[in-house]
This record gives sequence, C-alpha cells and structure tokens, in this order.
Amino acid sequence: MTEGIWAAIIGVGGTILGTLLGFFLGKIDFGKFKVKIKKDREIPYYNCGTLDEFHQIIIINLYNGANKNRVFREAKIVLKDISDVEIVVLPLQDATVKNINVIEDLNAINILPQTGLDIRAKYVINGDNIDLAYKAKKVVLQYQNEKFKKKSIELWECDYKSIAKPHKEELSN
Repeated sequence: MTEGIWAAIIGVGGTILGTLLGFFLGKIDFGKFKVKIKKDREIPYYNCGTLDEFHQIIIINLYNGANKNRVFREAKIVLKDISDVEIVVLPLQDATVKNINVIEDLNAINILPQTGLDIRAKYVINGDNIDLAYKAKKVVLQYQNEKFKKKSIELWECDYKSIAKPHKEELSN
C-alpha cells in the first residue's frame, strides 16, 4: 500500500515539476535584439561666422534574432554632460527605411523575427539647444522596447565646441 502512495506522490511531483519547467523554458528568449548605430554625415550651418544649426545623419541597424516580434519605439537622441546628466533631448527626424519608406516619426517600429532593418535618420541641434550642446560630452540613443522598458545605448563622445567655429573655406562661401 505504501508503494502505491509513493508512486502517486512521485507522479504528481513529476507532473508539477514538468509543468513548471515547461513554463519557464517557454519564456526564455534564445535570440538577441541588436542595435548598431553609425555616423553618416555631419552638416554644420553657419550664419555670419557662428554656428546656426547642426545636422547629424545616422544609420540605425536593427536586427531581431529572436523568435518573436520586437518593438523599437520612441527613439530619441540625448546629449549628456560629463556627470551623465541629460542636457538636451532631440527627436529623430526624416527617418527612412532602406531609402524607400519614409517614417513620419519613430513612435513604434515592429521588427519581425529573424529580420533586420536599416533606418537612416537625423537629429538637429539649433536655437537654444546649441548653447546647451556645447556642454555635452556624450551622445546617447534612448528607446523603449516591446515591454515599454527604457533602453539606452551610448553612441560616441562629442565636442560640439570644436565645430562651433567655421573653417576658412566655409567663411568664404
């Protein structure tokens, strides 16, 4: 009789263990979501020898190696000072995917499983942001994932003071 009870307890325990193991292994995501950014062009605009506007064109490479859809939403560029304090938040503008589709804004982009996407976009520093950008030391890309979790990727260190003064060729134009 005790053998029957032990067999039942082992059977129930094995079922519960199998159910929990299946539940947790089903939530494991084996693929990675990769984001790579590279500079394309820097375009400074001068007015009477002073920097009036600065355009930075970037290419964002997204790759979803997972088996489920990923979301890249609310992308923006943040300029930070040396102590990691946000100075300026700049939206990405004129975004295009593979130079075919124009994206009005980067509110939410769904990336299908096992696919990649190249987004060409720019951010613009102008007006009051120029004086604040002189204090910036880092450029960071911030976005939210499908769970609305805020992600940050440090892109590069910057020194906008160095482009504040035009070269001789630009003054003569």
